[in-house]
Amino acid sequence: MRVFLALLLPGLVFGFELSEDLKPGNGTLFPKEFFPDLSKQAPERIFLEGMVKLYPGRVLDKAPESNGSKQTNDGFTEELPRGITYVRAYGFESARNLLTESLDVPALIWDFRYVVGDYENAISMLELLSDTKAPDDLLQTEGEYVVPRKSGSITKETQSREYPVIILVNHRTRGAIEAALDELQRSGHAMLVGTRTAGATGSYEPIPNSDGFWVIKGSVKARDGSSLLGVGLEPDVPVTVTPAEDFTGYQLIENGSSAQAILRSELPTLDPDAIDEEDAEDNGNGLKPVDHIMQRAVDIIIALQVLGKLPDEDGHAK
Repeated sequence: MRVFLALLLPGLVFGFELSEDLKPGNGTLFPKEFFPDLSKQAPERIFLEGMVKLYPGRVLDKAPESNGSKQTNDGFTEELPRGITYVRAYGFESARNLLTESLDVPALIWDFRYVVGDYENAISMLELLSDTKAPDDLLQTEGEYVVPRKSGSITKETQSREYPVIILVNHRTRGAIEAALDELQRSGHAMLVGTRTAGATGSYEPIPNSDGFWVIKGSVKARDGSSLLGVGLEPDVPVTVTPAEDFTGYQLIENGSSAQAILRSELPTLDPDAIDEEDAEDNGNGLKPVDHIMQRAVDIIIALQVLGKLPDEDGHAK
């Protein structure tokens, strides 16, 4: 209904009048028994609430979340079986040293679920993983998006990894870093696994006298990519998991479990006759999947090792 009214009421905001039949005070079109107190509603508010529905991510009905991470925790690294290195980041900048130190590992997982990253973080990530010496050129801004700095030419010890990093993402991976992830996924420098990201790649300003509404000023996207605003980035390997299930699996490590303790390091059996009914939901070794996104990333690495596309734990590719 709000969207419908928003289509009817732009004249009340932008200076042209609606016909009497379409005005919200019309008791014939909008009977009071179905639309109580409609005539008391501010037309501007009805219009803006309709804009929120019509243009998600471009008009907001509350202050936008910060797209700059305030995390100071470095994160951590854990060595898993089969030569896999797992790095959990809580913020890009705070974890940058850990991320950089892990770059020489072929079988590498970076966990960016719940990570917020601004434009500078996005550029830093492109510096680490892309081939270019001018990572700013890989991003494109629209509107009045404020770019805090230009990196210019840089010199990198690690110009390019031979194998893509597997990066875990979810609905709380947000900010300009989404545009960098889009570019890295497109170029093959990263394989994203998880759920669609937040689509929070814009900058906003409050709408005057609107009681809490905000409008977009600008946004950032990958050079050859589409806008992610309000849509988010679909990963290479989407994992069907609810936000609650994802959070529960993610929190197991936060609550003291090691990554190795909640994962299996062998592919599940593919022969249905080899699994009895009682163990049908198991992973093939009696361990049920508890962090579905992380387990999918490990399974991908194991499969690539089996196919000879990644070195195994002894450093040999078939």
